[in-house]
Amino acid sequence: SSADVQERAQVHAAKALLRLTAGDPAGALEAATVAFDCRDGMGIRYEAASEGFVVAVESALALNDEPRAVELLRCVEVMPPGLLSPFLVAQCERFRGRLAANHGEIETADALLCSAVDRFREIEFSFYLGATLLDRAVCLANIDATEEAGSSAREAADIFAGLGAKPWLGRASALQRRIRDSTVA
Repeated sequence: SSADVQERAQVHAAKALLRLTAGDPAGALEAATVAFDCRDGMGIRYEAASEGFVVAVESALALNDEPRAVELLRCVEVMPPGLLSPFLVAQCERFRGRLAANHGEIETADALLCSAVDRFREIEFSFYLGATLLDRAVCLANIDATEEAGSSAREAADIFAGLGAKPWLGRASALQRRIRDSTVA
């Protein structure tokens, strides 16, 4: 209820992340959209707008609402390059890679995910580096590219272990087991 746009955006960005983590992607998308919409007054580089964008796309993908995810991506991709942060460019590549993987366009997906990995390394954003490595591992595991998938999953697990990100570490470890079991079978 604050009159301060920044405070409202920060609260909605936090609500969005909590709702997504709690398994409520519809509620997360609603809150994230409010945070992302503050870009009109605060600019796209404003932290709450950027995080709102990320959670909004994650939520749309969790809801299998590809048209909404694409619409959100276009909102960012049409902006002049000088307005976009390396973080947002990397996120767009990451999400475009996931969409390509969903359509079976594995070479395109891998190229986009590798580019996002490189960008997250460059800006030293460990959590999203791990998330993107995990996205890449899932993509490659689905086509039985087990050596590369295993390498990406291991690096993601190491990052999440170092960050104490237990749910993400659990996902990476489960994928490593799946990859290991598929090579044994």
